[in-house]
Amino acid sequence: MTTEGGGSLLFDPDEPVWIHKENFLCAFTAPELMARYGCEYRIEGGGGGGGSSRASPWDDDVGGEGGPTSRTLTIYDRDPDDGGRILSDGRPPVLGPVDLATEDGRKGLSEFF
Repeated sequence: MTTEGGGSLLFDPDEPVWIHKENFLCAFTAPELMARYGCEYRIEGGGGGGGSSRASPWDDDVGGEGGPTSRTLTIYDRDPDDGGRILSDGRPPVLGPVDLATEDGRKGLSEFF
């Protein structure tokens, strides 16, 4: 665990410890920034039935036994002039989809913000 100049804690995956929510980017810590984006989170199983679930983070392996599960996040801009409607109508997402079940996916999300 290390400390940045501002005193906020950086997560060390080799020595995980509890960290207060103020150290994470969320609507609590950056409401204006987070309000700019809309997202879609999907959990998809690879084996068995190849099932899919939208926005159910408590799901285990959706696809059944024998296959990997992907946890993809796609981020879109919101239109501030149209009540915050998500701009997914044919426009490319600003990020993703990235698979948060992989190190590369988590790194991609981290680098975006």
